[in-house]
Amino acid sequence: MPPSVVCAPASANRVSSLPRAEGEAPLSLAVLQDDAASPGDRMQVLKALRDSGAFFAPHEKTVRSLREHPLTLAQGGAQLVSAPSAVDFSSAEFRTTADFVEKTEKPSHLTYYEEVEKIARDLLGEDVVHAWCTSHIIRDSQGNGAVDNAQAGEKAGPIRVVHNDFTEEYGDVTYQRLSDHPSQNAVNQRAQLKVMKGLEFSAEELEQYRMVVLNTWRPITTDPLRREPLAVCDNRTIQKSDLMNVRTGIGQNEQDPDDDFALEVFMSMPNPEHQWHYVDEFTHDECMVFKTYDSDMFPFVPTMHSAFDLPEQEDQVNTPAITISCCECSTAKRTKQP
Repeated sequence: MPPSVVCAPASANRVSSLPRAEGEAPLSLAVLQDDAASPGDRMQVLKALRDSGAFFAPHEKTVRSLREHPLTLAQGGAQLVSAPSAVDFSSAEFRTTADFVEKTEKPSHLTYYEEVEKIARDLLGEDVVHAWCTSHIIRDSQGNGAVDNAQAGEKAGPIRVVHNDFTEEYGDVTYQRLSDHPSQNAVNQRAQLKVMKGLEFSAEELEQYRMVVLNTWRPITTDPLRREPLAVCDNRTIQKSDLMNVRTGIGQNEQDPDDDFALEVFMSMPNPEHQWHYVDEFTHDECMVFKTYDSDMFPFVPTMHSAFDLPEQEDQVNTPAITISCCECSTAKRTKQP
């Protein structure tokens, strides 16, 4: 078991980096087989996200401690920060899903989203114009789905497949959905943003902004995380040719003829140059932040990530962790792809 570490407290106005500690662990990653074709069937993709499926092969790697080998958002695409929260993560209110369009949001959710937005602003700097966080996923060790799906009886669990949540298309799709796309999901998304943040955008306005999406991840239990941690890959060690675009059905409303959105994700081919990092003895007072989209990144090579199993983790209690995507728009004029 990696040694424990004392967390450095964050000041009131800044997110501070944590002290380093040693710790390495073996890592078995599910990556696309060398001769794999892109999974074309939506249900096959979702099955692959749940259990690694037939498209994937395990590859053994060594994962480094992010404390001993720190990265930053600018250098590696991920960063560990000290970020104690005022929220009681164990409360029934926080664990309850809210319907923001119907204005049934929970105060603890809104408090936590504001904390995440502040983390993002502190890391990205003063150029940030708008920052919003409007949803989260709680992943549980016993979960069996890529996302929560009450109709299918699925609870979000660890995703043991190397992936990134978005591809290059995500920015243009999001600009459309936040401005004038007619689908009901897009209308609901705009209503949610207006209710929660008072924001409305025209297509012309959005075109001026650089968009960055940061994922934040932390355990929400009292004890440190000791099973199914998240590993992130230093994006400087990833080649664009390692990545494969895979279309999923996540986010699509098949009953809506105007809904042409189906989330596209990146999955990964094996590459011995990939360098992986995780947080040993991860506590709820810490947050791992990593970049999953940046409209100004050419070529777009995001921070690939995957859950993995620690040795002897079956002796540990089941552990939930929380993951959040936080969108950012900066004042810098959006750079068009060359």
